[in-house]
Amino acid sequence: MKVEHNGGRPGQDGRGAAGPVGIALQAGMSRAKEIDVSLVVVREEVVKEGCAACPWYGKNLMCPPSVPPPAEFKKLLGSYSFGLLVQLFTPVDAAWGREVLEKKTFEWARSFQVLVLRAERRLKEAGFARARGYAGGRCCLCRECAGPGGKCRHPEAARPSLEASGVDVVATCGRAGWEVVFPVREKVSWTGLILLG
Repeated sequence: MKVEHNGGRPGQDGRGAAGPVGIALQAGMSRAKEIDVSLVVVREEVVKEGCAACPWYGKNLMCPPSVPPPAEFKKLLGSYSFGLLVQLFTPVDAAWGREVLEKKTFEWARSFQVLVLRAERRLKEAGFARARGYAGGRCCLCRECAGPGGKCRHPEAARPSLEASGVDVVATCGRAGWEVVFPVREKVSWTGLILLG
């Protein structure tokens, strides 16, 4: 179910330049959609099966097991009624080779995380005081994470990824009417969630 919510501001339906979707698009997102949080799929298996197989598991402070379990994210989610699903599209070229692709992937992941934080800040300025953004994929705010036992260099900005929180990104996008295709061919759809109210 898609929710149009005006955040208590008259005359705004979420789609205009001053509504949540417009704010996210102005922040640099390729697309954004206001959703009811009941569409967000949180499963323990995402962490147990997906994250545990990731090379950053146990190495990044925003990855398991250094972050709260999915049950905690479910509890947080329960205190919200709606949010924004956001995406940034970036191109992929099979001719790039592994080294170039890894470099570009890091740069895009970092850029996307910065965009999520920018959209979050602008949404707070627009009156969504509880706005809180999450991006898919590992935290890339630092080129190299301090890792377990180290101290996060960006504690005000670093967040567990959607997957580390147990969010099934593909299923959530599907429930919201967005298709995410794997394996990636022509573009990467960087996906995030900004909880609003």
